[in-house]
Amino acid sequence: MNWKYKQDLTNGADGYEYVKKALAQNPDSAEMHFAAAIIASSNPARPSDREEHLRKARAAKSDALLAQNLASHFQ
Repeated sequence: MNWKYKQDLTNGADGYEYVKKALAQNPDSAEMHFAAAIIASSNPARPSDREEHLRKARAAKSDALLAQNLASHFQ
């Protein structure tokens, strides 16, 4: 959001915490693991989280769009 609007519109919210809450409700959601991997990629303190989320996102073999997004974001 900083890039598009040139200001912080998050008001200090941590998106990773919201994704973790969503994963607590649906731990098998490959799409939410993909989102968590993207967020963890931008935080150098979360490399092991990133790899774990990527592993779980890649486990979803039947979602073509997710597979395409994984390929374009994580080669």
